Amino acid sequence: MTDSDPFSTPPSSGSDVETLLREGIDDARRGDRASARIKFERVVELDDRNEKGWFWLASVLDTDDERRVALEKVLEINPNNDRARKALDALEARMDAAQSAVNPAASQEIIPGVTRRQLTIIVGAGVAITAVLAILIIALLGVNSGSQSASQTQVAANNLATIGAETAVAQAATQASADATATQFAIATPIPPTSDRPTLPPEWTATPPPTAAPTTEMVAAPVGVSGMLAAWGGRDLENIGFLPVGVFNLNAGTSFTRVGDAIGRDVTIYANGQRIAYTLYDRVFFSTNLQAINITGSSIENFGERFNSTEVIDPEMPSYSDDGTSLVFVASTATSGEARQVFQLSLVNYVLRNLTNDTSDYTYPHMSPDGTRVLAIRDDVEGGQGTDLAVIDVASGSKFAVTNDHDALLETTPRWTPDGSQVIYAAALANEPGNHDLYLRNANGSGTASPLRATGDDEIYPVLSPDARFLAFASNQGGNYEIYTLDLQQQTLGQLTNNPLENFYPGDWWAS
Repeated sequence: MTDSDPFSTPPSSGSDVETLLREGIDDARRGDRASARIKFERVVELDDRNEKGWFWLASVLDTDDERRVALEKVLEINPNNDRARKALDALEARMDAAQSAVNPAASQEIIPGVTRRQLTIIVGAGVAITAVLAILIIALLGVNSGSQSASQTQVAANNLATIGAETAVAQAATQASADATATQFAIATPIPPTSDRPTLPPEWTATPPPTAAPTTEMVAAPVGVSGMLAAWGGRDLENIGFLPVGVFNLNAGTSFTRVGDAIGRDVTIYANGQRIAYTLYDRVFFSTNLQAINITGSSIENFGERFNSTEVIDPEMPSYSDDGTSLVFVASTATSGEARQVFQLSLVNYVLRNLTNDTSDYTYPHMSPDGTRVLAIRDDVEGGQGTDLAVIDVASGSKFAVTNDHDALLETTPRWTPDGSQVIYAAALANEPGNHDLYLRNANGSGTASPLRATGDDEIYPVLSPDARFLAFASNQGGNYEIYTLDLQQQTLGQLTNNPLENFYPGDWWAS
């Protein structure tokens, strides 16, 4: 068994389990952890020996204690699951580090490689066991040899206890040495941010456009496109929804150039076109972070090191401002739970600002061309108002609704047009969540949405070219997700990628 195929057998409890597992994985990939958790919990309820179900459940649970239980179950089912073993080892090291932060004396080394807490626990357990054995010996000796003196019996018991304690110390030293390297994964306790920014008022109701028939025609390569298109794509061998990141130099053809060796998604291009940032996936902790790298593969930068990482949990979905002075992204906080909030990181002085702090869950933030507003998807979790487009004023933190159809349409992956007057996005009817169409509407919420592309296929991640003539997007019209381009003047379709074994998604478009 390998990291690329960590599960020896597929779900075997019938179509219901397989369907729930597949839907849960789709939810997890979209960032809907709450929905994914419900489905994975149902999977393991129906099939307690479902290794893949327990492993995916571990990735969406809220606490380390819960994750540990799930990972232990995976290893009970399959002791050879290397990914689960590494994740559990790192998780236990993090939990030990957190305990040491609360009780520093517990982490003091009594002997090299052995902390006071480890010594206390292991020696205490050893002494307790030997004490029980001593009592049994005393009882047996008392039954079998009434002539043996009490002092001789006590000496034997004390000797046994001493030997047990010495053995426990040796075991503690061995275990501590094994644990020492894992403590480097320790994560500090999050510190919650505070804010008194207003909530988002509803404004108006949109009307869903008609849906056209699906298309299956063969599509030629794009014509007339130029610049740099950032993307992520390849074969998802680990079935986690994160793929190699890279760029298409459209001036030189249609080949995808991988940048670095990490896997990620949500790729954004820096103002000079020579650097990208993306959501980085941590295979060990099932978590995400933000990473940047030059398109030549040099100068890797982890943004978590640039700001106080205790303020945010699982940062993702980065987007550079057009002038390159800031980066917006979403992350959970200690107080928001699974509800992600919008943050802005200054790339001048690395000051981090919390632009939202409410009960809604925000995704896919995108900075307006003038840098004054942030467009995002807002899911009103607590209020039950559903999913809509929202615009956040950077200076004041005030918000207003661009759409107000609640869950009639499920919006996702929004972007500003180059002049900032309109927005493009993907949306699906609530009863057809796997059939997104692409829309254009006024950024101030006025008017109605105009369909840019409405078919029977799932079309997501719309990205406009800098001159607004071409629209790049991902579509599954051929079965897997490929990147297509639509010439908005000629209404002609081009296909940038074409590999039935791989999936590709566009992230950002830069003018050369």
